[in-house]
Amino acid sequence: MDPNAEPSIFWVADVDDPFVPYPKQGLMLNVKEDRERIDAFLDKLLAMYHVDSRKNLPIQTCAGAAMYACKNLLGQDGGRVVVFSTTISSKGAGMLKSRDKATIYNTDEEKGLFLHTTEHEFYRELGKSSVKSRVTFDLYLGVP
Repeated sequence: MDPNAEPSIFWVADVDDPFVPYPKQGLMLNVKEDRERIDAFLDKLLAMYHVDSRKNLPIQTCAGAAMYACKNLLGQDGGRVVVFSTTISSKGAGMLKSRDKATIYNTDEEKGLFLHTTEHEFYRELGKSSVKSRVTFDLYLGVP
């Protein structure tokens, strides 16, 4: 990979079966050596997803699929992944459904909101395999 090349964004359309789209050497940068390229990528990313240009579009994320691909990318060496999201993963692998039902708060049915469901198995398995691969995830979840 050309060390002076502009950073690129790779789109992986298959969010149900995520994979790493490029050799590891082409996706990883050294923070000390490639700081300018990282800053250029972040500027490019901010321009692409500027809030005003997307304010009327529904928010859909595939955070679970992205986390799975990152775990596969870092799997042999280990590492840390920082995830910022303003909504639960709504597409692809790791998709979750909102269980926020204000109408059942303070009732016996509220206990059901906290039961383990089959959709949580993806994250349990991701956690187990990440521990074995020495990959950690820092999740920052917020409301837009």
